[in-house]
Amino acid sequence: MSGFLMRGFMLGGDMETLPCPFCGSDDTVVIEILIGGEDNVVRCMLCNANGPITERKQAIDLWNAVTEVLDAVKAETGLGG
Repeated sequence: MSGFLMRGFMLGGDMETLPCPFCGSDDTVVIEILIGGEDNVVRCMLCNANGPITERKQAIDLWNAVTEVLDAVKAETGLGG
């Protein structure tokens, strides 16, 4: 037994999270991890990238911040697609 429980919530039409900052996929899930309290992580279902494990709103905000920063760097440098 792993000692913790995970529940995933698909966000698809909700558009709460930005696309994956690494692969660009919109297929993201907020996973609730129950380990004596409730923490969450955003995961890309295509490339399996994970954000930090923290409370739900902060997990989503940090995921979105990484996406925004990488998009800005790509735009400024001309790197990426």
